[in-house]
Amino acid sequence: MIGKKGIEMFHGSKCGITKRFPSPTSTAPVYDQEAKSAIVLEMSPIIKAKAYSTETYNLANFGEFSLAMYFDVMKHSIGYKRIDLVFDRYFEGSLKEATRIERGQGPRYSFEGDLTELPFKMAENFLSNSENKDEMNQYLAKKLLEFHQSYQLLVATYKNTSLVSQTSCSELDQHVPVRPCGAEEADQRLVRHTLNLISNGYKNILVRTIDTDVLTLLISHISQLELGDDVYIHAYLINSVKYYDIIKTIRTLGLDTCHALPFFYAFSGCEIVSSFFGKGKCKMFDVWLHSVYKDDITEIFIKLGNSPIGVTPDQMDILEKYILELYGSRDTSLAAARLDKFNKSKDNDLRSLPPSKNALHQHVLRACYQAGYLWRQSVEEIEIPDPTEWGWEKDYVGSLFHPVWTTAKPLLTVTEFIKTCSCKTGKCKTCNCATAKLQCLSMCGCSRSCQ
Repeated sequence: MIGKKGIEMFHGSKCGITKRFPSPTSTAPVYDQEAKSAIVLEMSPIIKAKAYSTETYNLANFGEFSLAMYFDVMKHSIGYKRIDLVFDRYFEGSLKEATRIERGQGPRYSFEGDLTELPFKMAENFLSNSENKDEMNQYLAKKLLEFHQSYQLLVATYKNTSLVSQTSCSELDQHVPVRPCGAEEADQRLVRHTLNLISNGYKNILVRTIDTDVLTLLISHISQLELGDDVYIHAYLINSVKYYDIIKTIRTLGLDTCHALPFFYAFSGCEIVSSFFGKGKCKMFDVWLHSVYKDDITEIFIKLGNSPIGVTPDQMDILEKYILELYGSRDTSLAAARLDKFNKSKDNDLRSLPPSKNALHQHVLRACYQAGYLWRQSVEEIEIPDPTEWGWEKDYVGSLFHPVWTTAKPLLTVTEFIKTCSCKTGKCKTCNCATAKLQCLSMCGCSRSCQ
C-alpha cells in the first residue's frame, strides 16, 4: 500500500484471480442454433482497436469510421439473434478522473458528426480526451442502429438510454427493455445487459469484455439466479483470448464464495482500490478459503459488498485476523506484526509491512464503496454516497479525490523512532539502541547478532 515514490496507490495484477477459476478454453463455445442466443459487446476495446488499425488511416471522416465500426460489430456477432452494445461514459469529478488525468489528457476536438475529419493519430490524441470519447460514443450508439438492417435485434446502451433497432412488433412486445443504469463504467451495464438477456429467455450468451472485473461480477450475480440446465453463459476476455464458462465456475467455487467475490476482488485490489504489496489475488484467495475464520470472513465479504451502512468493530477484528494470516504472522495485532516484520526485515522495504489497523480500516472503506455501491449498480439503482465518507478526500483545489491512507497521527517522527548502532561484536551494552532501550535492527552494525 506504499509505492516506490512514497505514499501512492499500488496495483497488482487483477487477472491473477482467474487462475483459481476452472481452466478457460481458447476456442469459442458452440451453441445450439435453435436456441435464443445473444452477444454482449464492450465497445471501448473495439473502438480502440479500430483507431489503432492501419485501415483507419484511409478513412476520411467519422461517417466512414462509424460504418467500419458497424462491420466490425457484425463480424463479432455472426450467428447471434440479439446484439447488445455497451459504451463507456465519463463523469467529471468522479474517482476515476484522477486516474485519467495521470494518464494524460489529449486535446479537445470539435465534433460535428459524419463529416468531422478523423484526427491524426486518433488513438493517441482523440481517444485520450474524455469529452471527445463521450461525444463520439453517443454518436456511434445512434449511428450503428441507423446502419442496422439485419434480422438480428440490436440494443445499444449509452448513458441512461437504451436504443433498440427496428424489428417486428411481435418481437418488441416480448422484449423486456434494459433498465437504465447510472454507472460511469461499462462494467455494470455489461452485467445488467446479461441479466436482461436471461430474463428475456436467452439460453446462450457470450459477453465480450477486456476486464476481469466484469467476469467477477458476472459470476457473483448470475450465481444468485435459478437457471435451467439449458442455459450457457460465457465471458470472453479479449487480452487473454480465453473463454470462461460462467456456470461451470459457479458450480466449482460454490454459491457463498461467488456471492462474496465482488468485495474480495475490490479488497484485494482493483482500479481505485490499492493492492497489498507482494500479496496477489491468488495468495489472498487461498488464505481466505483455508482460513480458520473462513465462514466469518465470507459472511463479512458478502455483507460489505451489499450497500453497507458502515464497518463494525467486530468485522474489523475478523479482517485484522485475516490480514495477519495473509502475512504469516503469529502476532495478535497488526501493530505487533508490523514491528516484528520491520525488525526482521533485511531490506527495510516499508512496502512489505502489513498495514496498520487504521490504514486497514480506510482500505476496507474504499473496498466497500467500490463493491457495495459502485458495483451494486449492476443489479439495482442505488443512491451513491459521498466518497469522503468512504476512505477518500478531495485535494486542496477541491476537484480530485485521493485516498485517505490513515487518520492516525504518528506518536514519534521517523528519526525519533529509528535508532541504529555500529557495533561489530554483537555485545550491544552501551550503544544507541541499548541506551534508548530498543532492540537492534537489521541495519545495525551487529546485524541483530546481539539478540
